Amino acid sequence: MSLVPVGPGGSVVGTCTPGGVVGNGYDAKLTINCTFDGIPVNTYTVQSVIDGGYYSGYGEDVLVVYDPSLGFTTGGGWFYWPDTNDKTNFGYTMKYNKKGQKVKGNLLLIRHMTDGSIFRVKSNALYGLALGQSGGIGWASFSGKSTYLEPGWSEPIGNHEFLVYVEDHGKPSYGFDKFWIEMHDKSGEVIPVLSFDRDAFSHTVNLEGGNIVVPH
Repeated sequence: MSLVPVGPGGSVVGTCTPGGVVGNGYDAKLTINCTFDGIPVNTYTVQSVIDGGYYSGYGEDVLVVYDPSLGFTTGGGWFYWPDTNDKTNFGYTMKYNKKGQKVKGNLLLIRHMTDGSIFRVKSNALYGLALGQSGGIGWASFSGKSTYLEPGWSEPIGNHEFLVYVEDHGKPSYGFDKFWIEMHDKSGEVIPVLSFDRDAFSHTVNLEGGNIVVPH
């Protein structure tokens, strides 16, 4: 099991130890305990790989390691969807409550197609928020659930997960603020038409207008 960061940083590999087997035959289940030490603040893709003599498989999940004292992030603006002329608007605010236990905020993103139709993501539940800085750049990542609308749909559908990564490059003379998103459907599969390539750090897009604020 490995933790692959959405923001800057390297992967963290866990130490996994088999536990006891419960059940018999095809209903038997083996519990595996994986431990990690010294995990930096970040949002991670939890990658689990099973590679044995009889079974093999792969799975992913999301883990957020955070420090609520670091503050908040907010942003809004627009960019062209990669390799298209589709103008994409977004806006968000994310912060922990006073007790530092829950994330409060919202995300709205709309990709405008050339025929006038839209893709839309609107958050309705938040998982976590991680903030940090690297090389003078402030970065943040956050995730949650949303309603999701595609062209041709009469109503949006809920229970779609999103993962966002942003960078604050400060004043315009220092560079451009950057944005990245990945969407998952109800079954956990990536939705290609509303997801950038991985990894997030290498596949952000520059904002054409607007601003992202990550205190650093």
